[in-house]
Amino acid sequence: MRAQRDGALRNVVPHRHIKGSMGMSAFVWLESSRHRALRLYANNVARFVVRSALFWARFAEWGLDIAKLVHIPNFVDLDPAAPDAPPGDTFISFGARRQSRPWQR
Repeated sequence: MRAQRDGALRNVVPHRHIKGSMGMSAFVWLESSRHRALRLYANNVARFVVRSALFWARFAEWGLDIAKLVHIPNFVDLDPAAPDAPPGDTFISFGARRQSRPWQR
């Protein structure tokens, strides 16, 4: 969802920001407006964890309190977890198996 730089949601519906759908955009606008009016996130969330610097910058641009944004990079240092046995038939995957977005390559 694209918001105004000042965090306003006024163009979500007219511009059909949610998958090009007027209905979905209206629902997200209504839900987001209600959450904002009730201050659900402001009063109940201590920190928002973001996985990339791009998301951190975008949320800050949209007006979220940067003191509540915590950036945890999207990678894992595998050296401490090096296997001490030869590989077998099993593997463990953390995350989605899909083509990465251009900024994640």
